[in-house]
Amino acid sequence: MSPCGVVKWFDLGRGIGLISQEGAGPDIRAEASAIHGRDGRLRQGEEVLFDVTLDSAGLRADNIRRAQGGLRTQVSGVPYRGGGAVEADPWEWTP
Repeated sequence: MSPCGVVKWFDLGRGIGLISQEGAGPDIRAEASAIHGRDGRLRQGEEVLFDVTLDSAGLRADNIRRAQGGLRTQVSGVPYRGGGAVEADPWEWTP
């Protein structure tokens, strides 16, 4: 089974972003060239499935595809920009 995660952010202009793994683990780099069926686009909060590859720059998501289900939205309404400890999961399901 492929790992599941949530898109933290994705910069369409640069074609890169980060995926937060469900459960534990480091964030995974996402590149537009690895996205299937979305014209190289990901939306913040979108749940995705992917394969993990280790390259010279670190962990990279390959074969990225949309998971079944809705987007996740933040409870606080404040975008998470990373760079600090999060005590609780700031996401809730939105069908």
